[in-house]
Amino acid sequence: MNKPYQLNTCRAARVPARGLAALAPLRAKGGVHVVMDKATSWVTWDGDRRDLIDTLLTVPGVEWFESRDGRWFGLGTHLPVFDLPPGGESIPLSRALVPAAFAATETESREPAGVPLRLVRSEAPHPATALRCRVEALRSWADKATTIEITRVKAARRGDVAWLLGHVLPAIPGATRFWGERVLVPLGFRADPDWPESALREAAGVRDEEILVLAGQGAEAIPAPAFRPLTRGALRRAITR
Repeated sequence: MNKPYQLNTCRAARVPARGLAALAPLRAKGGVHVVMDKATSWVTWDGDRRDLIDTLLTVPGVEWFESRDGRWFGLGTHLPVFDLPPGGESIPLSRALVPAAFAATETESREPAGVPLRLVRSEAPHPATALRCRVEALRSWADKATTIEITRVKAARRGDVAWLLGHVLPAIPGATRFWGERVLVPLGFRADPDWPESALREAAGVRDEEILVLAGQGAEAIPAPAFRPLTRGALRRAITR
């Protein structure tokens, strides 16, 4: 029979005042009461509390007590003790042990430092969701692509630069491919800091209807309504324009 098992019959302990702090992790569990004294604390608990017993075993100088017929007996003794429980208010452990008070201090008045946003290499795989290329580079694809292949992407144009959005994108020579939804990042890279898209968009100050593009030369915003479902006729007109 080991010692912790013998202690299961105990329902009270006299704890050196300096050792009471060891019970702090049990404050929120309830069922433990304390009578405070200058040198010792009288601790009582309800039922079999192995967690409490294991904690008190780490405190030097603890005395253990059993309750029999309304009297307290030292563990394994046959004569009751007559000076226990001590006089004083019995309070819950959560009131006997409270966090230390703290004083708020003012920080120096300084402007928050900016965090640079940049692209860094990344080995994490991502499916391509967008590509950017010269409009002229679409000519070969326009001649060979099926209607289904063309209509499953959306497109936007700015001058002689074309953007395609979609989850199945064509292989266009010289195109830069991107991953992401509301923030587009070149494949093989990630944003640093590696924030969620919502945080990156907020930091860049883009509007709800804009798509943020991060590229080696900087960031830009493209209006999302500029992307329209692509048709063969619109593709040919863009190439011949």
